[in-house]
Amino acid sequence: MKKQLLIIIPLILVAIILVVPQITSAGLVPCGTTANPTPCSLCHIFTLLQEILDFLAWQIAPALAILIVAWGGFLILMSGANPGWKQSGIKAIRTAVIGLLIMFAGWVVVNEVLLYFSKTNQSSSGKATIFQNPWNEIKCVK
Repeated sequence: MKKQLLIIIPLILVAIILVVPQITSAGLVPCGTTANPTPCSLCHIFTLLQEILDFLAWQIAPALAILIVAWGGFLILMSGANPGWKQSGIKAIRTAVIGLLIMFAGWVVVNEVLLYFSKTNQSSSGKATIFQNPWNEIKCVK
Protein backbone atom coordinates (compact mmCIF):
# COMPACT_ATOMS: atom_id res chain seq x y z
CA MET A 1 0.00 0.00 0.00
CA LYS A 2 2.84 2.41 0.81
CA LYS A 3 4.43 1.78 -2.59
CA GLN A 4 1.18 2.60 -4.34
CA LEU A 5 0.86 5.84 -2.35
CA LEU A 6 4.40 6.80 -3.33
CA ILE A 7 3.33 6.46 -6.96
CA ILE A 8 -0.19 7.90 -6.73
CA ILE A 9 0.63 11.05 -4.73
CA PRO A 10 3.16 12.44 -7.28
CA LEU A 11 0.70 11.68 -10.10
CA ILE A 12 -2.03 13.61 -8.29
CA LEU A 13 0.35 16.53 -7.70
CA VAL A 14 1.31 16.59 -11.38
CA ALA A 15 -2.37 16.50 -12.35
CA ILE A 16 -3.11 19.42 -10.01
CA ILE A 17 -0.18 21.39 -11.40
CA LEU A 18 -1.43 20.81 -14.96
CA VAL A 19 -5.15 21.41 -14.35
CA VAL A 20 -5.31 24.29 -11.84
CA PRO A 21 -3.86 26.94 -14.20
CA GLN A 22 -6.35 25.89 -16.86
CA ILE A 23 -9.26 26.19 -14.42
CA THR A 24 -8.24 29.60 -13.11
CA SER A 25 -7.56 31.09 -16.54
CA ALA A 26 -10.55 29.51 -18.26
CA GLY A 27 -12.80 32.55 -17.84
CA LEU A 28 -15.95 30.47 -17.56
CA VAL A 29 -18.21 33.17 -16.09
CA PRO A 30 -19.47 35.32 -19.02
CA CYS A 31 -20.81 38.32 -17.05
CA GLY A 32 -20.58 40.27 -13.81
CA THR A 33 -16.80 40.01 -13.49
CA THR A 34 -14.06 42.62 -13.66
CA ALA A 35 -13.11 41.34 -17.12
CA ASN A 36 -16.71 41.55 -18.36
CA PRO A 37 -18.78 43.92 -16.17
CA THR A 38 -22.05 43.58 -18.10
CA PRO A 39 -25.00 42.61 -15.89
CA CYS A 40 -26.05 38.97 -16.04
CA SER A 41 -29.24 37.84 -17.75
CA LEU A 42 -30.98 34.53 -18.35
CA CYS A 43 -29.03 34.01 -21.56
CA HIS A 44 -25.77 34.14 -19.61
CA ILE A 45 -26.80 31.01 -17.65
CA PHE A 46 -26.89 29.07 -20.90
CA THR A 47 -23.60 30.63 -21.95
CA LEU A 48 -22.07 29.55 -18.64
CA LEU A 49 -23.34 25.99 -19.13
CA GLN A 50 -21.89 25.96 -22.64
CA GLU A 51 -18.54 27.25 -21.35
CA ILE A 52 -18.46 24.52 -18.68
CA LEU A 53 -19.27 21.80 -21.22
CA ASP A 54 -16.63 23.09 -23.64
CA PHE A 55 -14.08 23.27 -20.84
CA LEU A 56 -14.80 19.70 -19.79
CA ALA A 57 -14.77 18.34 -23.34
CA TRP A 58 -11.77 20.20 -24.76
CA GLN A 59 -9.57 20.80 -21.70
CA ILE A 60 -10.23 18.30 -18.90
CA ALA A 61 -11.15 15.13 -20.85
CA PRO A 62 -7.99 15.02 -23.00
CA ALA A 63 -5.75 15.84 -20.02
CA LEU A 64 -7.45 13.15 -17.94
CA ALA A 65 -7.13 10.66 -20.80
CA ILE A 66 -3.40 11.39 -21.06
CA LEU A 67 -2.99 10.74 -17.35
CA ILE A 68 -4.95 7.48 -17.59
CA VAL A 69 -2.89 6.31 -20.57
CA ALA A 70 0.30 7.19 -18.66
CA TRP A 71 -0.96 5.24 -15.64
CA GLY A 72 -1.82 2.28 -17.86
CA GLY A 73 1.61 2.40 -19.47
CA PHE A 74 3.23 2.51 -16.04
CA LEU A 75 1.21 -0.54 -14.96
CA ILE A 76 2.29 -2.42 -18.09
CA LEU A 77 5.89 -1.40 -17.52
CA MET A 78 5.87 -2.61 -13.90
CA SER A 79 3.86 -5.78 -14.56
CA GLY A 80 6.85 -8.13 -14.30
CA ALA A 81 6.26 -8.78 -10.59
CA ASN A 82 2.48 -8.90 -10.87
CA PRO A 83 1.01 -10.26 -14.14
CA GLY A 84 -2.44 -8.85 -13.33
CA TRP A 85 -1.07 -5.32 -13.70
CA LYS A 86 -0.53 -5.85 -17.41
CA GLN A 87 -4.21 -6.56 -17.97
CA SER A 88 -5.16 -3.60 -15.78
CA GLY A 89 -2.86 -1.31 -17.77
CA ILE A 90 -4.22 -2.49 -21.10
CA LYS A 91 -7.78 -2.07 -19.84
CA ALA A 92 -7.04 1.48 -18.60
CA ILE A 93 -5.53 2.52 -21.94
CA ARG A 94 -8.37 0.93 -23.90
CA THR A 95 -11.00 2.61 -21.71
CA ALA A 96 -9.39 6.06 -22.06
CA VAL A 97 -9.07 5.82 -25.84
CA ILE A 98 -12.59 4.46 -26.32
CA GLY A 99 -14.00 7.18 -24.04
CA LEU A 100 -12.36 9.94 -26.05
CA LEU A 101 -13.46 8.38 -29.32
CA ILE A 102 -17.08 8.15 -28.15
CA MET A 103 -17.06 11.75 -26.92
CA PHE A 104 -15.54 13.26 -30.05
CA ALA A 105 -17.48 10.98 -32.42
CA GLY A 106 -20.72 12.08 -30.75
CA TRP A 107 -19.78 15.70 -31.29
CA VAL A 108 -18.97 15.04 -34.97
CA VAL A 109 -22.26 13.17 -35.54
CA VAL A 110 -24.34 15.95 -33.98
CA ASN A 111 -22.39 18.54 -35.96
CA GLU A 112 -22.90 16.76 -39.28
CA VAL A 113 -26.60 16.08 -38.67
CA LEU A 114 -27.27 19.70 -37.78
CA LEU A 115 -25.27 20.96 -40.75
CA TYR A 116 -27.15 18.61 -43.06
CA PHE A 117 -30.54 19.79 -41.84
CA SER A 118 -29.64 23.48 -41.71
CA LYS A 119 -30.28 24.15 -45.35
CA THR A 120 -31.08 27.75 -46.20
CA ASN A 121 -34.62 28.76 -47.03
CA GLN A 122 -35.22 31.38 -49.71
CA SER A 123 -37.63 34.10 -48.64
CA SER A 124 -38.48 37.57 -49.81
CA SER A 125 -36.20 39.10 -47.17
CA GLY A 126 -33.20 36.99 -48.18
CA LYS A 127 -31.72 33.83 -46.79
CA ALA A 128 -32.83 32.48 -43.42
CA THR A 129 -31.22 29.49 -41.73
CA ILE A 130 -33.07 27.01 -39.57
CA PHE A 131 -30.23 26.55 -37.09
CA GLN A 132 -27.75 29.05 -35.80
CA ASN A 133 -24.30 28.48 -37.28
CA PRO A 134 -22.12 27.52 -35.53
CA TRP A 135 -24.58 25.50 -33.49
CA ASN A 136 -22.26 24.96 -30.51
CA GLU A 137 -21.93 28.66 -29.60
CA ILE A 138 -24.51 30.66 -27.68
CA LYS A 139 -24.71 34.38 -28.37
CA CYS A 140 -26.70 36.68 -26.14
CA VAL A 141 -28.39 39.54 -27.94
CA LYS A 142 -29.33 42.76 -26.15
